[in-house]
Amino acid sequence: MENILTEESDHMAILVHVRDMETTQPRGDHPVRCEEMWLRHEGYEAMMQHAWEQVQGQNKSPGAVCDRLHEITKSLRGWGRTVFGSVRRQIQRLEKELLDAKERALVTGLTTEVRDIESQLNEVYEREEIMQKQRSRVDWLKAGDRNTQYFQNRASHRKRKNTVKELRWENGTRCTDDEGIRELAATFYEKLFASEGSVQTKRLLDLFDPVISEDMNARLTAPISDGEIERALFQMGPMKAPGPDGLPPCFIRDTVSTPELMSQFRSISLCNVLYKIATKVLANRLKVILPVLISEEQSAFVPGRLMTDNVLVAYECFSALLRAAQHENKLKGVSFGSTGPHLTHLLFADDSIVFLEGNRGSFEALRDILRVYEEASGQKVNLQKSSVFFGKGCRDASKVELLGVIGINSEALSERSIIHGRELLREGVVWRIGDGTSIKIHHDNWLPRHGSLKPLGQQYIAGITHVRHLLDESGVAWDMNKVERMFTPGDAEDIKQTVIGGPNMRDYMAWNFSNNGQFSVKSAYHLCMSLSGVKTGQLGSSMPSRDHKAWLALWDTNAPGKAKIHAWRLMKNGLAGGNELHRRRIKPGVFCCAFGREETTFHRFWACPHSVLFWKHLCEDKGEPVVQPPMMDGSLNSLVAWLKSWFADAGAAERETMIHALYGLWCARNETRDGKRIQEARELAERVHPHIQEWRQVHVKEPTIKEPRKPEKWQPPEPGWIKANADGAMARAHDRGRRSGP
Repeated sequence: MENILTEESDHMAILVHVRDMETTQPRGDHPVRCEEMWLRHEGYEAMMQHAWEQVQGQNKSPGAVCDRLHEITKSLRGWGRTVFGSVRRQIQRLEKELLDAKERALVTGLTTEVRDIESQLNEVYEREEIMQKQRSRVDWLKAGDRNTQYFQNRASHRKRKNTVKELRWENGTRCTDDEGIRELAATFYEKLFASEGSVQTKRLLDLFDPVISEDMNARLTAPISDGEIERALFQMGPMKAPGPDGLPPCFIRDTVSTPELMSQFRSISLCNVLYKIATKVLANRLKVILPVLISEEQSAFVPGRLMTDNVLVAYECFSALLRAAQHENKLKGVSFGSTGPHLTHLLFADDSIVFLEGNRGSFEALRDILRVYEEASGQKVNLQKSSVFFGKGCRDASKVELLGVIGINSEALSERSIIHGRELLREGVVWRIGDGTSIKIHHDNWLPRHGSLKPLGQQYIAGITHVRHLLDESGVAWDMNKVERMFTPGDAEDIKQTVIGGPNMRDYMAWNFSNNGQFSVKSAYHLCMSLSGVKTGQLGSSMPSRDHKAWLALWDTNAPGKAKIHAWRLMKNGLAGGNELHRRRIKPGVFCCAFGREETTFHRFWACPHSVLFWKHLCEDKGEPVVQPPMMDGSLNSLVAWLKSWFADAGAAERETMIHALYGLWCARNETRDGKRIQEARELAERVHPHIQEWRQVHVKEPTIKEPRKPEKWQPPEPGWIKANADGAMARAHDRGRRSGP
């Protein structure tokens, strides 16, 4: 923009230069997207085999393989365009043909053409649903329930979220064009993976004792076999995130919301499948020798827990430095009780916890360890993502000083979570009895049962303080007189059923709420919910057997998963009905879409005249088994109680109709949000009924036929052998085992 002087006027004109602006970013070459729906086509395997043979050569180097894959993707692009074309256009074409065929069938009475087009349309619908599911990356919801709209919405959301419109350099400069974004990414990773230089590697290596044998090393460095590649490939999810080449694993084998900096991206999303196969093969080899490599402080590499193989060496180096400092008395760590373990550090998959005394010397020692680690490994410790948790006894002035020593600016505020976890552990840990010398009768948890793990009612007898005092002289059985004298009948019965290890076995602690005695997050969650229910007077995660039967019946019903989830949400008061929206102060003024009155759950599904007519047409006109709730006060609690009782006793067909119908009513109600009038009750019944019939035909459950058990006949032993038959039983009157035999 500039000012222009003119002779004709004393005013200055303004000249604005308009530059062509691109409304959209230039789009680069799109990689071929391998569609999961292609796998359903009968010609897919033949096409792939032919395409691979066309480009197969003698050169089997990684570069040659990548070139062949690139050529195959060209064949895929053409095959997908020729054979499948546009799924949406096929749906539009078949829907129009179906309407024309139905009109002709009204005249001719022949329905063969209609059924043929419906079959083709169902196949294309299935392809569309699989295609949208693949783009949505939703794993918990399965295809086959006609969830196409949900998958499409999720895919659109992912596209908006994952589209990188601009990135920012560390100096604040922003780049919006493709070339600038590529340059920024390349510069970031060149800097990220560049070594800082190492000067004290010998000091680190001297801390390790050789543990890898020649045989182990030979297995680790052996050429990769075809079997290893196949195993790694089939361990990967078939449609997991493809890399820049656009190829997911199934093609070869058959957290920041708006990121601006490259450091906010997950590097795994930038890897091709071939790279992931190579890393998986190496991980599988390492798993065999991990028990020899890892230290006891690590939990990141234990089977069943999180695992990040590329930090194994880093963890071991850091752990070795910490152990050396502990041995030199520079770090003291913490002790968990007089008999508990003494720890200086714990290492997890993506976190490390170091336990220190709250003094300057300990923090200076840790600072020196981090410095040595950086110099020896060439890696930098990210102090910006580190934090310090101080105990209650540490003064504010000391906190500031110690944070300055270590160079960390963040103080952790997770005391409440740690204390809650500690209290939950105390509730769930139970002693397993060996010789009973370590277990205190009146203070420890030692009864493996639900409820109190300690005896509830007990009479104190002088000299009887530990569980070993309750055993007889052999140490393998209970002293019945002492047990019955000290405890209530209920506690005594539970004690008699408790297993005893014997005098040659030490007592040990286990987790009471799992079958194998090992702690799991799932069992701890259920324990937490149960304890919360006891404190609040609510049910918690345990439930009466009849309620449990009702939930089992609901989830066992032969109906679409989304419809069963809807019924579950209804019974859990999780539907966004008008009354509930008003109660939660989310959106007042939402009334019944059919008759304009207050919209409660009972009214929406049963009391509304529209719903009454719907159930009537579904029963009388369509012949579906329909059950209506009895007259009640309309409260949700009464309705839920009836539904649970009904589900526990209802037959399979009744449950199928109920779940489909409830979901149909809810969908019809939601369609009115766009200003439409609610569908007439008769039309809605005619729409729901075919869905029920179609689902039953496609997902029919085959009855399980159990073969009669063949009676076992006694067989004599082979010549030269003696056969002894024995049987075992429990004598409940004496709580002792009995053996019987020939």
